[in-house]
Amino acid sequence: MKYTAFHEKQFHGLVNKALQSVRKILDVNRNPRIAEDMNHTYDDKYALVEFLTNTAIAAQINILERMGLSETKLKRLIEIVQNEN
Repeated sequence: MKYTAFHEKQFHGLVNKALQSVRKILDVNRNPRIAEDMNHTYDDKYALVEFLTNTAIAAQINILERMGLSETKLKRLIEIVQNEN
């Protein structure tokens, strides 16, 4: 599915569908919900952002690995970028 514009109703529908799938996977003690629908503290927002950022980074590294990028090659790329600065 290609997104050319943000459609909030469609987005929430997809998120709710994903949450249903996640509920099937997680044990009974967990109950994932959309963050805006929950009472939370200021620190919770930062914890959520940190978790999602780490998840996104892990997903990107997973994609690169599946494309053939090894740990050695990744370290070499990091060295190249650091030396450019």
